[in-house]
Amino acid sequence: MSEQSPHILLVDDDPNILELLAISLDSVGYAITKAVDGKQALDHLQAQPLRFQAIVSDVSMPQMNGYELCETVRGNPETAVLPFIFISGLTTLEEKLKGYGVGGDEYITKPIEPAEVILKIQNIIENKIRHLNISKQLQESQAVAMQAMTYTSNLGQVLQFLQVTQQCETYQQLAENIFTVTESFGLQCNLQFYTPQGIIDITRKGKVPPLEANIVEMSHNKGRFFDFGPRTTVNYDDFSILVKNMPTDNPEKYGLIKDLLGNLCDAIQTRTKFLLTSRRIERKDSLVAAVNKTIDEVDQTFHFIQRENTAAIDSMMNELEDAMLTSLGLSEAQEDVIRKIAERLRERSQANFQLAEGLYEQFQDIHAQLELVLK
Repeated sequence: MSEQSPHILLVDDDPNILELLAISLDSVGYAITKAVDGKQALDHLQAQPLRFQAIVSDVSMPQMNGYELCETVRGNPETAVLPFIFISGLTTLEEKLKGYGVGGDEYITKPIEPAEVILKIQNIIENKIRHLNISKQLQESQAVAMQAMTYTSNLGQVLQFLQVTQQCETYQQLAENIFTVTESFGLQCNLQFYTPQGIIDITRKGKVPPLEANIVEMSHNKGRFFDFGPRTTVNYDDFSILVKNMPTDNPEKYGLIKDLLGNLCDAIQTRTKFLLTSRRIERKDSLVAAVNKTIDEVDQTFHFIQRENTAAIDSMMNELEDAMLTSLGLSEAQEDVIRKIAERLRERSQANFQLAEGLYEQFQDIHAQLELVLK
């Protein structure tokens, strides 16, 4: 194993799971150190705090459980930003909130899939590296950014937000303006938008951790303001804001921030409604064009069918007339001639009916699109 391989600290009191994870991670190039409980894991960390690139820990363990271990890791400046993944059979929102509250980056429920664990370790390590790089860039540019901010009041920032966001055409553009305002309030926030196409998570720094995004989504129906520890989600119909440093221990400041966020979120809701409406209009315009095109094709096809039917009937009449002129009685041969004429007419009619069935399928497709757009 190369000394440059990412080193993972595995913590679990179940020897079977510990061995399964160790074998799986070793097979893709990770170096592994194993611990049977939180206390043993801390011994490894205290001996070599910079040795590891991530911790994967069970929650329920003797001596020291996973939550206590994570809280201790976050309290040590040398390991404070170390990626931490929980593995547990506990799947409720309350348990996930505990994991998130002590600083967890991910929460994987048992039974585990080694491939899922490997993928999430890779993603979280890469995200932490991006986060550190972005944090460094933000620190360097913060002084310049603060000088560029206006000296208007907090409510003035909200009014300015309304003016600036008139030009926003995407959720990313809207989010950048929201972050500018929330940062002027001294708040660290993430955003979650709810669109017909799915949920959009946006942050200033790298990628939103999966556990964090999941908790925001699960708390969306917990009321306008949902507090957990120093964090608060502000929930509206089309979006939620996660405030990571809400002053819940300062009632006066907390009340002021809530009022400011209420004013800001009313403005955000207005703009998100506009974005949603604009996209619906675009989709409807596209659908109208598709319907018009189909109607033209239908019209042309029906005219073609009409001409074909007319031609088929005329042909039948001509052939019957010719047969009658050349025959005085209905012999078997003459009957056979008439039978063949009728058969040819039937075949042409069947072909025309197949065209009609194709038109029906086109209308069915347009109908399905209409149902999606006009929901």
